[in-house]
Amino acid sequence: ADLAEGGALRHARHRYRHVETLVVGGGPAGRTAATKAADNGDRVLLVDERHVLDDPPTGPDVTAMPNATALGVYDDGYVVVHERVRTTETIWHIRAANVVLATGALERPIAFAGNDLPGVMLAGAAVAYVERFGVAPGDRTVVFATNEWGLTAAEILHGAGVEVARTVDARNGEAVTEARGDAGVEEVAVRNGDGTIEVVDADLLVISGGWNPNLTLWRSIGGGLRFRDTSACFVPDGGPSWLSGTGASAGELPASCPVPFLA
Repeated sequence: ADLAEGGALRHARHRYRHVETLVVGGGPAGRTAATKAADNGDRVLLVDERHVLDDPPTGPDVTAMPNATALGVYDDGYVVVHERVRTTETIWHIRAANVVLATGALERPIAFAGNDLPGVMLAGAAVAYVERFGVAPGDRTVVFATNEWGLTAAEILHGAGVEVARTVDARNGEAVTEARGDAGVEEVAVRNGDGTIEVVDADLLVISGGWNPNLTLWRSIGGGLRFRDTSACFVPDGGPSWLSGTGASAGELPASCPVPFLA
């Protein structure tokens, strides 16, 4: 079939594949899982939605497929994957004896007044500006964190020339109560551990509220959940025998404390 997209024709097709192990996610945990399965003699397919995979696993029975998104996981290891290569769209119907989800985790925002102002960023996004693109996301920042990673992000920003005016550590009873400004962040209201309010001038507010495992595919096939207090999130707990998780999507996350909304 030919599909019109922006005036260009794209060819669509369906393909079928059988493997012993399908790994969804090409990060470090996914690559490790794929290599381990291949070492056990499995035919392995690793899929990842990114255009380029860093250090993909190799071997005669290992296939790494970038530009490929797992759309759904269904009964008995049946997975539908959408692959995009130049002018061709391929829907793969994959049967796997074992499906390993290495889909990572999503960094959590924190609720406070004005948290939708331009200049409020997740710590992971701010660090990506610096490390991936060589761009400082602001001149003077407040960093609000519930975990050690947020403080590490402050150090990275400082090393890139961003002035860190204040770190706010929720584990010490501190919290940001409001981001203020017109077109963007201009100042940040901070509640100290003793209950007093401090106002800090800043054009950037970096926040890290911890992480939630990316469990969309896990839940779609009926995988169970349980709440973990130490990371303040739900993690996998029970599912089909042929389905497993690894890395952050399996709940391998740093400790993080919850933060209540402060009006």
